[in-house]
Amino acid sequence: MAKRAGKNPPSPPPSRVSGSFRAYAKNAAGIFIASLRQLNWRIPVIALLDFLFYFGAYVAIMIARKFVQAKEAALPFPETPDQLTAEQAALLLTQSKAFLFTFIGIIIAVALCIIILWSILKGIIWAMTLRQRYTPALAWRFLVLGFGWLGPWVALILFFAYISNALDARPFFLALFVVFIITGNSILAFYTRSPGWPAVKKGLSLAFTSVHLLILPYLALFVIYILFGTLFGLLPRVVSGTAGVLAAQVAWVVFALLFITISRAYVAHLVIAIDEEKL
Repeated sequence: MAKRAGKNPPSPPPSRVSGSFRAYAKNAAGIFIASLRQLNWRIPVIALLDFLFYFGAYVAIMIARKFVQAKEAALPFPETPDQLTAEQAALLLTQSKAFLFTFIGIIIAVALCIIILWSILKGIIWAMTLRQRYTPALAWRFLVLGFGWLGPWVALILFFAYISNALDARPFFLALFVVFIITGNSILAFYTRSPGWPAVKKGLSLAFTSVHLLILPYLALFVIYILFGTLFGLLPRVVSGTAGVLAAQVAWVVFALLFITISRAYVAHLVIAIDEEKL
């Protein structure tokens, strides 16, 4: 007599971890698409404003650098220390002190210039990104945030750059940059919609308490940027002629600006979704 086949054992239930990850990835992808739709025609405008900020900051730094180099070259350093007389030493000491104060003043002026540029242009950028009205009140709030948030970061970076070797401290500066980006984006996502100290506290709190929900999106953006940035960076080496190299460099700049614009919108909506427990 043939043996009756037994019933197939029930299939194991799907993994709760894999299921939650799929839901997380699906929601994150949906947020990305939604952020793109909200940007629509604003993408090239925001990218242009980003370019104006970085270009303005670069020009300010280059002008300051030229001025400092000219002042340094004017210092009466002798060819050898043995040729330095007492009067020359006193004159050199006086002019060196004046140069030091000038140098500090230039750093402060450049920092102020960058903070004001950041407050104006980034205020408009974030308002457009989150579809908020850019009003004089919001402009003032961004200026306050620029001095209260960006100012200490600039001072911190300058301090560590002064006391450490820039090459040896690259991992530290990279970590500092990562913390600045994650906390800054979280703060600005809330601050743009409701400017004030509570938004700063909420942004800081979310950046640290929900960092596990932010790591993968930031990592994905980083990988995408490295891949495409490397490809665009190779273009000047494979094209020929001055015009071709220039076009390749422009293409890389355009890619970087568009990437920053889209990534900012995605992260901002991601932060808001985490706060609203939609992710």
